Amino acid sequence: MGLIAALGNYVKQWSFYSGVTAELLASSFKKTRLAPEVETNLYRIVQESLNNVHKHAKAKSVAVLLEMRGDLIVLIIEDDGIGFNPKDKKNRPKEMGLIRMNERATLIGGNLEVESAPKEGTTVYVRLPASSIRKAGSNDK
Repeated sequence: MGLIAALGNYVKQWSFYSGVTAELLASSFKKTRLAPEVETNLYRIVQESLNNVHKHAKAKSVAVLLEMRGDLIVLIIEDDGIGFNPKDKKNRPKEMGLIRMNERATLIGGNLEVESAPKEGTTVYVRLPASSIRKAGSNDK
């Protein structure tokens, strides 16, 4: 099915279920395929991030953006929710989702960054090398 189709379907279903307006922006990625483990981990990061939005953010809208920026693949999940202070130690018990997302980003050679502040929403960035794109003629299943 491919990452973009799978994400598009998931974001649409999540939006319906959660009642939060959500949009996937990935037009430059329509025909691009990534290595299977990269696609799986990016998909799971989006799932976990949207799960966090649903549980904690009280957001009205979410944007999921996947694009090429130079030699990087960038995934951004941005919400307009209540935000939080990432440095506040009181949030630690609730951080398992962030830990899992960071582990998934690391597994595929990327890094994860979270920007948030109270009353200002949250943005999750995942950046990984564009070398994760399949080469032409590789096995597509």
